[in-house]
Amino acid sequence: MPWAYLLVVGVIALAVAMTVRPIRRGPRLAAFSFYLGVGTGELPFVIWWLLAALTALAAVGHRLFAWPAVLALVAALTTAAAVVPILVGGLRARPVLEAALHDARLSPARRPRPWWRFVFWPWPTVPRCVQHVRDVAYGPGRRHLLDLYVRTARPGSHAPVFLHLHGGGFTRGRKNRDARPLLHRLARHGWISVSATYRLLPEGEFPANLEDVQRLIAWVREHADELGADPDRIVIAGSSAGAHLATLAGLTGEPVRGVVALYGYYGRQRSTSSVPSDPRAYGSASAPPFFVVHGEHDTYLSPFSARAFVAWLGQVSGQRVVYAELPGAQHGFDQFYSPRFAAVCDAVEDFATAVTRTSS
Repeated sequence: MPWAYLLVVGVIALAVAMTVRPIRRGPRLAAFSFYLGVGTGELPFVIWWLLAALTALAAVGHRLFAWPAVLALVAALTTAAAVVPILVGGLRARPVLEAALHDARLSPARRPRPWWRFVFWPWPTVPRCVQHVRDVAYGPGRRHLLDLYVRTARPGSHAPVFLHLHGGGFTRGRKNRDARPLLHRLARHGWISVSATYRLLPEGEFPANLEDVQRLIAWVREHADELGADPDRIVIAGSSAGAHLATLAGLTGEPVRGVVALYGYYGRQRSTSSVPSDPRAYGSASAPPFFVVHGEHDTYLSPFSARAFVAWLGQVSGQRVVYAELPGAQHGFDQFYSPRFAAVCDAVEDFATAVTRTSS
């Protein structure tokens, strides 16, 4: 038991260290840093609960004073202290996001923080007032599927639509993984939330994956009446690779009211087509409003790339371009109901509500 206590605490301590000081050099070390730190950075209370439970088990076994357990206890206390700045970084997201909205002349709505969720149940679960409809086909392929989240007591027709595309580097990913707290939140507040899959490499080599997204938008517009949706009030969003596709769809396809890009990739895709896959090939004054959110500690996609994309977009677009860089946030910060992502949900809802109230 003392050795098991020491081993588990050591793994937790390493994960916390990778969160506080992530490794950026080398793709393998950066990926190692990400996989160890992505959950730790969003679940500070879970880490405290876990350390407390492990220490209690060691004490019950009357082995807390064996030298491996003493060493583990010191490591557990040190790790618990190191989690404090992680929590502080998550709480700093709200003022950063509010300042970004203010800079874009948007008025954020201050909402109470749901501390009980952060402390006791940060895992995303579908609210009771929301109906989850799985695996609706929007095209002929096995990757042309979407999930719908709609409020059970629908207020009527003409609800705004929020489309989300998952991440996964264009090679993997699923529609029931990323940004679920955001999809649930918007559905609870009267939006039609849609999370969709698309073709992945090699079948989904660009521009096939972009064609899937355009097919998805067309499907939503075609079925707007039966969904109770307003086909002219669509906001498209994505995480990582999904943000790239959402960006391209916003810049190249049928008009949407806004684009939300979470820890996105903004470069070229692997492609043998002559069609440009770089979003910068399509920028114009007719681009929709953009809200770009990136993590300060992203080891997969550097925040420098997000800043460069936002700077370029601000020069070519005649619409709002909102950028928020989240203190201490890693890639994939949208997996849990954390203080950080709750603040992102607040800000995205404020942005999406504003852009769907005005003319496109």
